Amino acid sequence: MRGIRPNLIQSQTVRSGFTLVELMVSISIIAISFVSVYMGISSAFGVVQSTRDDLRATQILNEKMETMRLYTWTQIMDPGVIPASFTNWYYEAAQVNEGTRYVGSVSFTAPGFSNSFSAGMRKVTVAVRWVNGTRTNVRETVSLVSSNGLQSYILE
Repeated sequence: MRGIRPNLIQSQTVRSGFTLVELMVSISIIAISFVSVYMGISSAFGVVQSTRDDLRATQILNEKMETMRLYTWTQIMDPGVIPASFTNWYYEAAQVNEGTRYVGSVSFTAPGFSNSFSAGMRKVTVAVRWVNGTRTNVRETVSLVSSNGLQSYILE
């Protein structure tokens, strides 16, 4: 009986451990899980940055369009008053321009339709371009300004 007992104890200890294949499978599953979590987090940060840049471009467009209503008709018709291009940064309050650079343009053209009042109107287009990573983004807004627009009421 004494000869059988050590073999029984030895066989039970061998059975309670993991095999090399089981260990490799579990390490592979953990590695795939960590890589998936890392890729998900880095992708989320990229989406947040892209959304921030897009929102800043929208703010710049709104700012430029809001200033258009403050110009008089004479200023709008004079090509030297309103700059045709501009540059803004994501964080303008910094001592050195930081972050994303937004390059924009402002153009005035004929309204694109002919009515009795179309001679006193101009179509204003404000466009902004910026680079996010390797992708160039463009956003623009179009509106109409009139010789009898809001600027007449503000100045009176």
